[in-house]
Amino acid sequence: LGAKGKKGKGAKSTDELEGWVEKHRYHERRVEQIVRMIDNEMLSPDQVNGIQDQLEYYLESNQDPDFCEDDGLYDELGLDDLPEEKEDDDGSGG
Repeated sequence: LGAKGKKGKGAKSTDELEGWVEKHRYHERRVEQIVRMIDNEMLSPDQVNGIQDQLEYYLESNQDPDFCEDDGLYDELGLDDLPEEKEDDDGSGG
């Protein structure tokens, strides 16, 4: 009586899993933006090397119980300060 159907110790809730998916998508979008900016010579590979260790830490350890996410991972690249690239850019240089 009164049992609320508790999940096993390692089970994750749907909300928790959706949160992880959204975080991964955020990082995926940022990395794609960085690659485009390097291709367009808006960022240099040397600039990106500065966050390589932090990004590898995220990729390797994001599921660890003691993982501490760096909310400012991309700050030093100034991605928010740069103009957004249009996804429908026809490459005509306009």
